[in-house]
Amino acid sequence: MQDLDVAIDDYLHTIVRSQPWIKKQEEAALLAFSEWLYDQQLSRALTTVGPELTARYATVAGLSVADHEALDRALGHVFAWAQYQHEVTANPFLAAISA
Repeated sequence: MQDLDVAIDDYLHTIVRSQPWIKKQEEAALLAFSEWLYDQQLSRALTTVGPELTARYATVAGLSVADHEALDRALGHVFAWAQYQHEVTANPFLAAISA
């Protein structure tokens, strides 16, 4: 089971050369969410992260709807990469990247 931080790091390193504008946009949101998970002492396993958890984070952090959607979209990209790497079997944020 892969750790969220490892998946984020791997994903960001992958897109830094091909899509640097996406890295810049997504990195701050992903790292802030990851720090919040750490502060809450919640599981860092990739398979424990889902839309319910980001909704909880969005409420506590006071994210706007647009920022919450951007976080879910970024996590959708991380999960898509993790699926490609056979680290997870499903992407709980698929709806966020399919819209």
